[in-house]
Amino acid sequence: MNAQPLAAAPAAGPLRIAVVGHTNAGKTSLLRTLTRRRDFGEVSARPGATRQTEAVDLVVQGKTWIEYWDTPGLEDAVALEAALTEPQPGAARDTRADPASPAADHGAHDALTVGAGAMGSAVSRPGGTSTPAQRLQAFLQSPLARGEFEQEAKVIRAMLADLDAAMLVIDCREPVLPKYRAECRLLVACAKPIFPVLNHAGAPGARPGEWLQSLREAGLHAHAVFDAVAPFAGAEQTLYADLASLLPARRAQLTHVREALRHEAGLRQRAACQIAAHSLLELAGLREVVAVEALKQPRQKQLILDGFQRRVMQALQAPQARLLDLYGFDAGDARMAALGNLAGEWADDLFNPEVLKQVGLRLGTGAAIGAAVGVAADLALAGLSLGAGAALGATVGGIASQGWKPAWTVLRQRLQGEQLVRLDDAALCLLAQRWLALIAVLGTRGHANATPQIVGDAGDVARTQAGRDRAGELLKLLHTAMAQALTQGSAARLTDDALADAVTDWLQHGLQPKV
Repeated sequence: MNAQPLAAAPAAGPLRIAVVGHTNAGKTSLLRTLTRRRDFGEVSARPGATRQTEAVDLVVQGKTWIEYWDTPGLEDAVALEAALTEPQPGAARDTRADPASPAADHGAHDALTVGAGAMGSAVSRPGGTSTPAQRLQAFLQSPLARGEFEQEAKVIRAMLADLDAAMLVIDCREPVLPKYRAECRLLVACAKPIFPVLNHAGAPGARPGEWLQSLREAGLHAHAVFDAVAPFAGAEQTLYADLASLLPARRAQLTHVREALRHEAGLRQRAACQIAAHSLLELAGLREVVAVEALKQPRQKQLILDGFQRRVMQALQAPQARLLDLYGFDAGDARMAALGNLAGEWADDLFNPEVLKQVGLRLGTGAAIGAAVGVAADLALAGLSLGAGAALGATVGGIASQGWKPAWTVLRQRLQGEQLVRLDDAALCLLAQRWLALIAVLGTRGHANATPQIVGDAGDVARTQAGRDRAGELLKLLHTAMAQALTQGSAARLTDDALADAVTDWLQHGLQPKV
């Protein structure tokens, strides 16, 4: 989070990277996640969703540092290789290029790189030789590029443009088939640095080892593992660090991008924790006045509980929407699960120890007033009648006269058969845990993920002694918020920045990796 802001864009300009691969391998999904553009391109289970080359920029701190080019999927590289190596009429056929021969999988590579097939003869150098890239350029001028191999031509045209590198996206769930080897050969023939990105490497049945061996056989050694739908924490920074090893001339620029992304991730996490902290403080101060008699009726009590829970869920909607927007997601992409049956704490917050402390601070009279209120609280909770309560008039009236009118209001409500309902400590701890879980989910959710996520319980915040100690720290802060809400009145907005910062710190500490 302390990385220096990026300076002006480098004199060399943004990196230009084509994203290539077989149809439906996850190219557009990768770019959505890398650029945090949920609306970029079309992501579909239907093969060939991308039909045109489309550009999207990686913008960091207001500057474009990488220009990505999303290309259509390669569909039939084997047939294209056969066409590129087809001998001219009357020429002897090179059996190494025959796709029907046993050596077709590897022989086609030799024919493409050193042979002179139909396309190659158009650009042959003196002596009958031409480079693979020149033969591909000739292919782009041929009728084949405007016909059955139109999609492959779009990819090759992008590869032969002024690029710094290409990212080859591989779906590791697929077996290493001859068609994928043929695609590698075509791309290598374009003579541009190629950076394989292994997508879905952690999926059940994935074959990352087989793919890495195949890539080594093709001379491609640098690579990255990156799940476009659910990247691991820090996956972006790791990807750019690995890419820098392939592009040493751009290492400094990629290092700047990597550090800036880490910096932005830290700021984003801090802002997320601030949203959650303000939500927890608001919920800690949420309360409702109910009749004590109503709580004695099971049906009435359930209606009260249900209504209060709806208020809690409604209060959670706006901060959850802000959190989704912060991470670049749409409403509905993720949310907290319903809270279930809340057992609200039916206690007068006036008698919370933290409230007593606030009374002393507010009135400036120290423990004496706090003790007086504590005695009144004990008697009231023991079931004082209104008549007996009148005997406390001097004590309570003295408190009200010194400026703490809400205290008198609460006690009067209690003596008149009313009670304040609020979230209990267990519910507040549960909500804190769910905020942590939601922030963690969004931090590792790819922007191509179309499956809504409902975040439930990710564990008990107080399941260990250390966790109980941590929960105690949070509750102390939230009890302070309860006291402030009471002393400031129900309509008051909490404006204690120090308290909000303390809860934010507590949440952010909970997101740090455990060692």
